[in-house]
This record gives sequence, structure tokens and C-alpha cells, in this order.
Amino acid sequence: MNGTPLINGQLHSAASVEVQVNGITIYNVKEISYDEKQETTEVYGFYANPVGRTTGKITREGSITIGIEEKEALTAAAPNRRLQNLNFIVIVSYLVGTTPIVHRLIQCQPKNNGGSVKSGDNELSYKIDLAIGDIKY
Repeated sequence: MNGTPLINGQLHSAASVEVQVNGITIYNVKEISYDEKQETTEVYGFYANPVGRTTGKITREGSITIGIEEKEALTAAAPNRRLQNLNFIVIVSYLVGTTPIVHRLIQCQPKNNGGSVKSGDNELSYKIDLAIGDIKY
């Protein structure tokens, strides 16, 4: 923010999020999460406090929870009907006023495929864990 308080201003909201998988908008998204972590190691000399820090591997992972209809459409498009055989780009875009914020999840590959239903479920959805090759913010 630029330091100017917003009074009744428009902030990020779930209603402004659009998710696309390989250019096709997925409408029945319940949740999407993604994260990037990098290993860091403190370097010590003879003293109790670190003298520096090194960085190592970067790992990325995430998940998307979608309606069962969307999951079945992805499964139908997958080679041998196996989600893990898919490799795709996910674009997550937020709209704040007229300013789009776009995150691109590159080389996404599902880690799981299955289903789950319990008594009382009126809406069926499925959480797909994702291996993510890169995230462009």
C-alpha cells in the first residue's frame, strides 16, 4: 500500500479470483494454495552468533480443491485417465479495482488421483496435491 488509508476501498477477495488450467477457466474451485520455500543454513564461526547464511534448494508445492465435475473433466483429458500423467500451467489472477495481479504456476503435475464421499455431502469436491516446477509472481 502507498500509506493512504482506504475507506470502503476494494481489497483482494475470493470473488475476484480466476483460475485457469492450460487456458481453460475452472469455475468450481473451492480452494487453491501454493508455496515456495528455500533452504537456508546459518554459518557460524567461533562465536555464538552466525556470521552469515547460505541458501540451498528451492521447493514448490501446492494444491487445488475443485468440484468433482471439474476433476472428472481433467481425468478424462489425462493420458490413461490418470491425473498424474498431466502436466499443465495454472494461472491464478486476482482483480483489485482495475488492476490485475497474476501468478503463474508452471509445470504443475498432480500427485494424487482418487475420490471421497461421505454421508451428508451435498457438494462433492476433491483436493489435488500439486508438484510445481516454478511460480512466476
